Amino acid sequence: MRKMRWSGLSLLLFIVGCGIAPRTFRGMIHTDGVGRARAVALAGGKADSHVIPGLIGQLEDPDPVVQLTANEELKRVTGQDFGFAAWLDPAERKAAVDRWSGWWKQREADREKTR
Repeated sequence: MRKMRWSGLSLLLFIVGCGIAPRTFRGMIHTDGVGRARAVALAGGKADSHVIPGLIGQLEDPDPVVQLTANEELKRVTGQDFGFAAWLDPAERKAAVDRWSGWWKQREADREKTR
C-alpha cells in the first residue's frame, strides 16, 4: 500500500513538474535558466523575424546554459557563427553579440531593399 502511495505522489510531481516547463518560445522570460534554455529550443519553425532577435537577446542572459543554447540555436537556424562562447570574457562575448546584432540588422536592411 505504501508503495502505491509513493507511485501516486511521484506521478503527481511528474505531471506538475511537466506543467511548469515552457511550451512556447515566449517562455524565454521563464524565471529559471533551465526553463529559458528549454524555451530557446522551442524556436524551431517560428518566423525568423521573431526568433532571431530573441535568440540574440538571450546571448546576454545571466545563465551560461541559456547563452550556449541560444548560440547553438542561432547557428542551427542561420548557418552563421560569429564566435560567441559563454566562457569568453565579457568584452569578447559582447563583441560576438554585436557581430550577431550587426549581421541581423544588415540582413533586415537588405530584405527591406528588395521589397
